[in-house]
Amino acid sequence: MSRLCPRRWGRWLVLSLVLVGVGGAAAGEESPPAQVVRRLHDAYTSVLREAKTLPYQGRYERLAPAITEAFDLAFMARAVIGREWNQLSQDDQARWVKAFTDFTIANYAARLDHDSGQRFEFLGEQPGENDTVMVMTRVVDPAAENVNLNYRLRQASGGWRIIDLYAKGTVSELALRRSEYASLIKSSGVEALIASLRRKVEDLAAGKTVD
Repeated sequence: MSRLCPRRWGRWLVLSLVLVGVGGAAAGEESPPAQVVRRLHDAYTSVLREAKTLPYQGRYERLAPAITEAFDLAFMARAVIGREWNQLSQDDQARWVKAFTDFTIANYAARLDHDSGQRFEFLGEQPGENDTVMVMTRVVDPAAENVNLNYRLRQASGGWRIIDLYAKGTVSELALRRSEYASLIKSSGVEALIASLRRKVEDLAAGKTVD
């Protein structure tokens, strides 16, 4: 379908993430990983309800706490550049994690600008590799095909955190980012990679579409 074409993939994925409802058991009966997903979606939904009147910066400020709490962004920032992480100084590592975090929040803030009316379902969860848990959901769209969207979480010092998500149930967002970022940092260095993400954040704030 058109919304799954490469240039629109990011927008579809973000809207799917936002609107997925973790159904089934009552909140008090949900597992800790499912509760993480629900809290994140509650924050997304709250922003969506005001999206028509809430400007980009307002959405960014509202989403930042929920996203940084739900996602293990430091882990993800390390993972997407692979072995190159160990070649960075501590200062460069910190700057890269901040750039990755800023871009992640900006990406959601820019795209959560309207409610598309999809319905989403919680399908359950199962153990994953390396002591992770997969929380599985499904995007139900009356105008298009149903698509599975799964989250991988691991338990860190602060509790369960999301470390990856899988569109269509199998397409890893972390792997896609790794393919893009690892090659750039290897060929051009961390400064070029950080500059690239900063430009994307500026474009998103200006209402432009980025990949």
